[in-house]
Amino acid sequence: MNFLKSIVCASVILAVSACGDNETSQTHIAQAEKLLTEKQNTSAIISLKNAIKLDVKNAKARFLLGRLYLSSGDGFGAIKELERALELKYDVNKALPLLARAYILTESDDDVFSLEKEAESLIPSSKIQFLAYKTIAALRTNNEKLATETVELALSLSKTDGYSMLATAYLTFSKKNTTDAAALVARILTATPDNADALMLQGQIAIVDKNYPQAVTSFKKYVALQPNANKVQLFIADALLKNGQYVEAEAIADTLLAKIPNQPFLQYIKAMARFEVKDYEAASHFSSLSLTSGFNSFSLKLVAGASAFYLHNYEQSHLHLKDVINYLPGDHAARRMLAVSQLQLGLIEDISETLGDYKSSNQDNTPFLAALSYELMELGAYEKAKELAEYATDAPEANAKQSAQAGILKLMMNDPSGIENLELALQQNPELISAELALAFASIKAGDLARADDIANKWLKQYPTKGGGYNLKATIAFAQNKLAQGQAALEQSLILEPNNVYALTEMVKLANHQKKPAKAMALTEEAIVAHPHNIKALGQYFEFHKNEEGLKALAIAQKDNATDINYGVLLADALLQLQQYKRASRILAGYQVNSKTPKRYWQLMLIANSKQEDAQEVFLILEKWRENNPYHLEPVLLLVNYWSAQKLPDRALNVLKRSFKQHPDNLKLHLVKMQVLLNSNRPDEARNLLKDLSSFDFNKDVKAGIEGRIFLLEKNFSAAVPKLKQQYEAKPSDQNATFLAYALEQNNQKQEAIKLLESYSLEYGSQPKVSLTLANMYLSIDVNKAIVEYEKLIKVQPNNIVVLNNLSWLYMEKNLFSKALMYAKKAYSTSAEIPNVVDTYAQVLLKSGDKVEALVKAEQAYKLSKAGNVDIALNFAETLLANNDKEQAKKILLEISIKTEVQKAKYQQLLVQLM
Repeated sequence: MNFLKSIVCASVILAVSACGDNETSQTHIAQAEKLLTEKQNTSAIISLKNAIKLDVKNAKARFLLGRLYLSSGDGFGAIKELERALELKYDVNKALPLLARAYILTESDDDVFSLEKEAESLIPSSKIQFLAYKTIAALRTNNEKLATETVELALSLSKTDGYSMLATAYLTFSKKNTTDAAALVARILTATPDNADALMLQGQIAIVDKNYPQAVTSFKKYVALQPNANKVQLFIADALLKNGQYVEAEAIADTLLAKIPNQPFLQYIKAMARFEVKDYEAASHFSSLSLTSGFNSFSLKLVAGASAFYLHNYEQSHLHLKDVINYLPGDHAARRMLAVSQLQLGLIEDISETLGDYKSSNQDNTPFLAALSYELMELGAYEKAKELAEYATDAPEANAKQSAQAGILKLMMNDPSGIENLELALQQNPELISAELALAFASIKAGDLARADDIANKWLKQYPTKGGGYNLKATIAFAQNKLAQGQAALEQSLILEPNNVYALTEMVKLANHQKKPAKAMALTEEAIVAHPHNIKALGQYFEFHKNEEGLKALAIAQKDNATDINYGVLLADALLQLQQYKRASRILAGYQVNSKTPKRYWQLMLIANSKQEDAQEVFLILEKWRENNPYHLEPVLLLVNYWSAQKLPDRALNVLKRSFKQHPDNLKLHLVKMQVLLNSNRPDEARNLLKDLSSFDFNKDVKAGIEGRIFLLEKNFSAAVPKLKQQYEAKPSDQNATFLAYALEQNNQKQEAIKLLESYSLEYGSQPKVSLTLANMYLSIDVNKAIVEYEKLIKVQPNNIVVLNNLSWLYMEKNLFSKALMYAKKAYSTSAEIPNVVDTYAQVLLKSGDKVEALVKAEQAYKLSKAGNVDIALNFAETLLANNDKEQAKKILLEISIKTEVQKAKYQQLLVQLM
C-alpha cells in the first residue's frame, strides 16, 4: 500500500513540473483571449483562473476575469477581480468604469461615489461611462440634484455618447417622462443593441407604461447577455405575471425556488399563479410565506385574503383584507369577502364601514345585501340588518326575483309594505312561486284571506297534480277555524302527493287538537318513515314517543347529520325531557359554537347544567354565550340578573356597558341599567341616566316611576309620592304598590299606605311582596293583623326567613310558646348563620323555660354579631343572668353602648339584677 501511494505522489509531482515547464500565465491569458473571440466564456474563465494561480499579481488576468464575470451578470465576482486589477495598476480607463457598473449591479451605491476622485483623471469616453453609473447611484439614493449635475457633466463631454444618453434617459425616467426616456433608450439600442444597461432601463420603462410584452422581451435579452443575472429572472416573472402569462411566470418561480426556496418575491409569484387557477390552498400557503418574509405587496395581501376566504378561513381573510380595503373601489368583490368574514367572526359593527359605498345601485349587489341582511337578522343584529336591508330593498329597476327578495326581507322585519314588493314581483313574473308563496302566507297573517285563497285557487288550476294548492287551502281554513274543511284539503293533498311532509305534520297537529292521540301517533310514525331527517317530523314523533324508541329515531338523525347543530338541539331537548341530563350535556358539548349557534342551544345548556350536582358556574355558560353572539339580549339580561342576585352590581353594570357597543339604542337595556342603579342605591348615577334617556320616546308613567324611585333614594318622600302614585295607577303591580306604600309611610301617611295595600290585596289577591310589607306595617299598629298576614304569607312562602322570625317573636310576646318555638326552630334550621334569627330562637327558648339551651343559642347569636348588635348583647346578658352567670353578664354589659330609650330601660333592669 505504501509503495502504490509513492507512485501516485510521484506522478502528480511530475505532472505539475511538466505544466510549469511548458505553460506560463501569459500563455493562459493568450488562450483565454482566443477563447473569448470564439465566445467560449466558460473555458476562458478557466484559463484566466489558471493564469492567476501561476501569477496572483497579474493585473491583466484579473481585469479580463472581472470583465467576464461582469458580462455574465456576476457583480460580486466582478468586484473582487476588478478591485484587485486596479490595485495592481491596471489601466484605470478600462477597469474603473466596469467596477462602477459592478457596484451598481450589487446595489453598492456608496462604493460608486468612492470612485469619484480616481474618475477625475479618466479619458472622456471612460469618464462618461462612469458618470452614467454615478447618475444611477445618485437617483437610487434620492439625490436628484447630484444626478442632474452628473448628467450635465456627461453631456458637456459628449451629447452623442451612448452613456451620456443613458444617464440622460435615467434622469428623464426618474421624472416620470417615460416617452422621452424610451426614445433615448431606443437611440442607444439602435447604435449598440447589446447594451445591457439600456435593455434594463427599457424593461423598467415598459413596466411603468404597462407594456408588459415589451418588458418581457427587454429583460429576456438582458438575461441572454448576462445569464448569471438571476435577479432579472424575477423581473421577467413579474412582467409575465402582469401580462397574464401565469404559467410561464410560475415556471420561472419554480426553477428559482428550487435553488432559493425562501425567496419572498418568488413565493409571491407562486401565490398569484396558483390563485389564478383557483388552487386556493397553495395560493394561501405561498402568500403567507411571502408575507411572513416581509414582502408586503397590496396584490399579495388581496390574494392572501381572498384565498383564505375561499378556504373558509375567515380569521386569516379578515387579517389580510382589512389592511387593503380602504384602497379598493366601492363595488370590489373583496369588500363582500371582508364583510362576510366579519359576519362569521362576529365583528358586526365593522360591516357597514367595510361595505362603504357598496350600494344596490348595481343590481348584482342586491342579492348579496339581502343575503347578508338575512344573516344579520339570524344573529340578532336587527339594526345592522335593517341598515343593509334599506339598500337591498331600494334597488332601482329591480327584477322579479329581487322584488321578491325585498318583499320577504321587509316582512321578516315586520314591515307590511313588503306585500307591495311581492305584488310587484308577481306583476313582473306571474310564475314566480317563491313570491306567491310568501304573499299567500303574508296575506293570511295580515287577515287578507281572500287574496290567499285566490293564490290557492290559481295553484289548483295551474298545478292540478301537486299538493301545494290544497296545503294552502288547509292553512286558510284553519285560520278561519274550519277544521273539517282544512282536514279535507290536507287529505286531498296527501292523495296527490303521498307523504308530503307539510300535509303530514299538519295532520298530526290537527289530530292532537281533536284529542285523537292514537291517530296523531300513527301519523308521526308514517311521517318519520317517509322523512327520517325532517326536524319537524322528528319533533312530533318524539312528542308521541317519549321513550327510548323516540330517542333512537332522534339519535340516528343526529348521527347522520353530525355537523348540523339543530339535530343536536332536538336530541338534547328530548333527553332533558327524559331527565337524562348528563347525556344531554355531552351531546351539546360536542358542537363547536359560534355567532350562529341558535338560542335554544344555550337555553338547553343552561337547563342541563342546572340539573347536575357537579354543575359549573352558570355565569361561565352565559359569558360564553354572550362572547359568541353579543347581539343576543338573553345572555346579557341573565348575566345582569345573576350578578345582581350575587349583590355585585358593578359586575352587572359592566355587562351592560359591553352590551351597549352592539345595542346603543336599546331602550330595554337602558331601563335594566336604571333598575340596577336604583336597586344598588345610586341616585346620582340614576338621575344622570334619566337625563340621557330624554332622547328616547318611552312611556311617561314608567318615567314617573323612575323619578319616584330616585326621590325615594334621595329621601324626598313628598316628591316621590305623586310620581309613584302615577306609576301605580297606570300599572297597579305588587312592586309598584309596595314602593308607593313605602313612600307614603315615610311621608307620615302610614294609614294611607296600609289602606293602599289592603285595597290591592282585596282586588288582586294576596301577593307575597304586598303581604310582607303590609304585615310589617301592622306590627306597630295591630299585632293580631300582623300575625294574620304573616300566617297567610307563610303558606305561600314556607321558608321565608323574615316571616318565620317575626311570627316566632310575635307569638312569644303573646306567650304562645309552642307556636313561637315551632317557627323559631324552623327559622334556625334554615338560617342559623343570621344573628337575629339565632337571637330570636334563644329568646323563645328562654321565655319557654329552657334556660340552658337558650344560653347556647344566645352566645352563638352574640358571636355571630361580633358583639356589634346592642339588642343581641342585652339579650345575651339577660340569658347569662338567668343562668346565674353574673360575672360574664357584667362583663358584657360594660362593653355595651346604649343607643335608644328602650335599650336604656332594659340595660337598667339588668343592672338591678346584678346587685
